[in-house]
Amino acid sequence: MPQPHIQILNGNRFQASDILTEPNTEEVKRSLKERLFTWPWRPLKKTKYVTTQVPSRQVIFTNGTYFAHSAIIEEIRQLTLKETE
Repeated sequence: MPQPHIQILNGNRFQASDILTEPNTEEVKRSLKERLFTWPWRPLKKTKYVTTQVPSRQVIFTNGTYFAHSAIIEEIRQLTLKETE
């Protein structure tokens, strides 16, 4: 079993967890081709909703370790580097 990737930032332990995501729903216009040639046939429905997963901004603290999405940990690391300069 692989070991979890833990980073130390300003004396705090951060563990990356890529399952910390949130759904993001967007309204997208359907092309004419999609409206006419897809099943079920609904040519008057001009939009559709697409749901994607985006990194959650939530940081969880448990047993002395912070858990966050790897993209959020990278943002925190960039902010701490700017503060130390």
